[in-house]
Amino acid sequence: MSSMVLSGDTSGAVTLTVPLVAGTNTITFPASTGTVLTTANSGQCMAWVCYNGVGQAIRASYNVSSVTYNGTGNYIVNFTNAMADANYATIVNGTLDINTGTSQYFAGMTASAGTPTTKTTTQVGVASINSAFGYTNTQQMSVAVFR
Repeated sequence: MSSMVLSGDTSGAVTLTVPLVAGTNTITFPASTGTVLTTANSGQCMAWVCYNGVGQAIRASYNVSSVTYNGTGNYIVNFTNAMADANYATIVNGTLDINTGTSQYFAGMTASAGTPTTKTTTQVGVASINSAFGYTNTQQMSVAVFR
């Protein structure tokens, strides 16, 4: 049985070829072109980012241009290429509370009294909440967007 092959080209596109029992399956991830990601990409991770929850320095990402700090534990993840619509799923995970060294109870989409959650085709708001249910900065945040 052959092994998986990951290859790229000069445009930035990446192709993954996976051996199957009956043949192979090839998945191509196009280069970032500034175009809107369509529902034809449905079921794929459309964007992800791992960043420092204090300085918002992006450690690694795909389709994320920047992270905006809105105050303690409150962030906006900005997409490089817009989503087809705002009907995507967001998965958020925070690590240790920078102030106490304790684990987070919750990391998810942001919302506050009288303010709707930021969730558009170009950005999504996320938050890190500690065990006392207060916003807190974390050492590391991870966000993945699926559509």
